[in-house]
This record gives sequence, C-alpha cells and structure tokens, in this order.
Amino acid sequence: MHAGLQEVLSGLIQPLVLEKILMKATNVLQSKVDIDKEHKAVRALSEAAGCILL
Repeated sequence: MHAGLQEVLSGLIQPLVLEKILMKATNVLQSKVDIDKEHKAVRALSEAAGCILL
C-alpha cells in the first residue's frame, strides 16, 4: 500500500477505541514504525533516482 495512504489510515485508526476494531495498541505502534520505514525507503529511492538522472 502507498506510504501516504498508510499514514492517513494510521491517523484515522489511532483515535478509535482499539477493541472495537480488534486491534491492540502494539499493532498500531508497529504500523507507525513500518510506515516510517517505508517513507525512508521511498525517500532514499527518490534521491537515488534523482542522482542517476543528473
């Protein structure tokens, strides 16, 4: 899933009562960590692609 969409979904899920959506707090925290990793990977690839184009 696109990192931006994951971040939007994470922002929508966090304020909800987690039990109602069958999630644990650790799942939400891990999701945020994974989203941040994906953002870093996308930025690194974008920077590398920019260097190649130069």
